[in-house]
Amino acid sequence: MLPTPPSVSVVTAQVRALPALRYVAMVALAALVALAFTIFGSIGRASAVQADCEFVLGFGALQAMAPSTVGACVANEQHDASDGVTRQQTSSGVLLWDKATNWTGFTDGYRTWVNGPTGLQERLSIERFDWEPASIALGATAEADAATLAYVSAAIAAYEQDGLDATVAHYNSEASIEGGRSLMMVDRSSLTLLAAPIFRNLVGATLPRGHSLLRVIQVVNEDGGWVNHLQTNPVNGQREPRRSYFVLHDGIVFSSGHFSVRADLAGVIREYVSNAIGRYRTQGLDATVSFYNSDASVDGYLYLFLMDADDTYLAHPIFPHLIGTDIKDVVGSNGYELGKEIAKATPEGHWVEYPWPNPATGREEPKTAWVV
Repeated sequence: MLPTPPSVSVVTAQVRALPALRYVAMVALAALVALAFTIFGSIGRASAVQADCEFVLGFGALQAMAPSTVGACVANEQHDASDGVTRQQTSSGVLLWDKATNWTGFTDGYRTWVNGPTGLQERLSIERFDWEPASIALGATAEADAATLAYVSAAIAAYEQDGLDATVAHYNSEASIEGGRSLMMVDRSSLTLLAAPIFRNLVGATLPRGHSLLRVIQVVNEDGGWVNHLQTNPVNGQREPRRSYFVLHDGIVFSSGHFSVRADLAGVIREYVSNAIGRYRTQGLDATVSFYNSDASVDGYLYLFLMDADDTYLAHPIFPHLIGTDIKDVVGSNGYELGKEIAKATPEGHWVEYPWPNPATGREEPKTAWVV
């Protein structure tokens, strides 16, 4: 009989060799479209603060609890009747209030602070406290919406401050891609594509009549609007649901979006690791190591790495050169000894956070791992 693995981690997926295996599944938060896994790195650039901007009621109370976290007021709150959520942009993120459940929180895209029954509580944006409403409208999707809105707002602010040429040049560069988001700019009168860093070969061309989003571009106004559609995800090459925001400003349509995320991402990650343990129990070590060293094991934004009882990598589908090395020797760019933290895996499991290269972009982004 195969031994029971003592621990599993989520970061990439790890398994420790017989008799004790460790599993780690990793998810790139910034790459998760939606995790409110998105970082609001562009918000500071768009901080054209309104003269009469203020925090009121629940937002005022939450900001008073953590003024340095929430940051300064950038724009007054706005209510979205389509989902019942009121949002207010700050210099550090977005405040949110769900009318149906009276849920009030703040997110920077990566972390979320919730005003709960015991005061202000902090968690990862992919998690939920047990007492939070299961049906809450804002979940990961609304947080991702807020991140997309902030990204587009930053682009418009850059246009107002730097002009068309500089804005087009920036948003046609890879440096403009943040948290899986890129900007599309279209001249409304000529339907000319001005910016699209993912499809730079099409920049300067006129959108064809058969373009799936042409009608949206032709009718969107200054109030903006959301569109749900299918698009190929450049991270995994799969056609996936995407939620995009379009707004007309100064005769130019600005648009960005994110691929739909599952609200219970933490549960998805744990399930991914549990499936790896199940494979080990039913198919054995060799088959498990072989599978998790293959591209077939990568599930969108999730991948697993395995380590043996001596903390030696057995499998890593993204960085195979690590196989045979000691996880405890791995240190993050910020000096954090993440390998030693992962090696502390227990049967109960724990989360580990650290910066790590995103396999899709090559840039370092926040990662969250479940280690067991």
